[in-house]
Amino acid sequence: MALRASHLILHRRAAIASATLASAFLVGCGLAAAHQPPSLHLPMPVQDLQAERIGDSVQLTWTAPKTTTDGLKLTTPVPTRICIENGTASREAQNATTPPSKTVNCTALSSVATQPGKPAESAVALPTTMTQGPPRAITLRVEASGPKQRSAGLSNPAQAWAGAAPPLITGLTAQSAPQGVLLRWQPTVLPTGAVIELQRTLLTPAPAISGVPKTKSAAQRSPAKSSAKSGPPPVQVLRVQPIADTTQPNQLRDPGATYDASVEWGATYRYTAARVLQAAPGASLPLRIASSPSAAIDIQTRDTFPPATPSGLAAVLVTAAMNGGHPAVALSWTASREPEFANYIVYRRDLASHAPATPIAPAPGAPSSARIVTPIYQDASVVPHHSYAYSVSAVDLFGNTSPHSAEVVVTLPAQ
Repeated sequence: MALRASHLILHRRAAIASATLASAFLVGCGLAAAHQPPSLHLPMPVQDLQAERIGDSVQLTWTAPKTTTDGLKLTTPVPTRICIENGTASREAQNATTPPSKTVNCTALSSVATQPGKPAESAVALPTTMTQGPPRAITLRVEASGPKQRSAGLSNPAQAWAGAAPPLITGLTAQSAPQGVLLRWQPTVLPTGAVIELQRTLLTPAPAISGVPKTKSAAQRSPAKSSAKSGPPPVQVLRVQPIADTTQPNQLRDPGATYDASVEWGATYRYTAARVLQAAPGASLPLRIASSPSAAIDIQTRDTFPPATPSGLAAVLVTAAMNGGHPAVALSWTASREPEFANYIVYRRDLASHAPATPIAPAPGAPSSARIVTPIYQDASVVPHHSYAYSVSAVDLFGNTSPHSAEVVVTLPAQ
């Protein structure tokens, strides 16, 4: 009886093992797995679309999708449709976090092919009806598609503005001036809420000034050099506010000129200018409509302007008794406050000889260590019973020399 029970247990275990093995075999052959549909290769919808109105076009930027909706990597250019929503800006346009809707009525403007996962951009020309009249909000989207022009949906909404753009800036010029770079253009009447924007691009950093100790301004050039090597040229925007038009009440006019005082001498810059409408009566959303940029103008800044003439020059006679048996003349003047000041030159002329003034400090050909950097000097090479006229000039870091100061005359007594 015990033997038969044992035999039944072994038989059941064998049956269970056989059933398990058969199940594993069927699963391994795929007969028991759920059926997986083929991928539709639909690119993921764009999530970071941005728009900016420039002239009669809208500049769009976004990141092209790099995977499909089922996680497959995209390997070929992605066809992308650019469209504008029909009607005025919707609530979605005011809230960029709103999920895109597949039911949005969107009229195609153009299409482009983008590289998967790469930054993409496109300048889309607006219809003529949208480049006239007062500002009004519009909403644009992009739609990345797969095979047979199928799509997983529109991108996030990006708001831009229709309406007339401000007038183009013409006649832009640039020249070096003591205050920096003087920029001029043809002025005109501006719409309310418009400003002028000057875009400055650094093309070549300023070189180091040989033989001059490093100053604060020179130290600031190092980051500009490194950024120019490691990335795109640094760009800065300067904004110029309009002024009241005295000939037409309640009208504004751009000034037609401004100084860029933040340049470094010796650097090369490129300038463009645009008029930008930033506000309008009744606008409830942030507004920006820029004119097309002006023609670019390049300039290498050169400091050819002399520093200010020293003032306050005074002379005091130092008698022989006070100076170890030999007379001298002690000079002092008001110190220069200019940031690019380098040193002074002291001139002297003998009134008896009628010769022109000649530099006595530093003497011609003297080493740089002999430069005078403080507003005092003592002339010990004078001769008793002579009259001398002294003057001083200032020199900047670029070698520009100021005019001579007003002279002071000292007469030495006879010994």
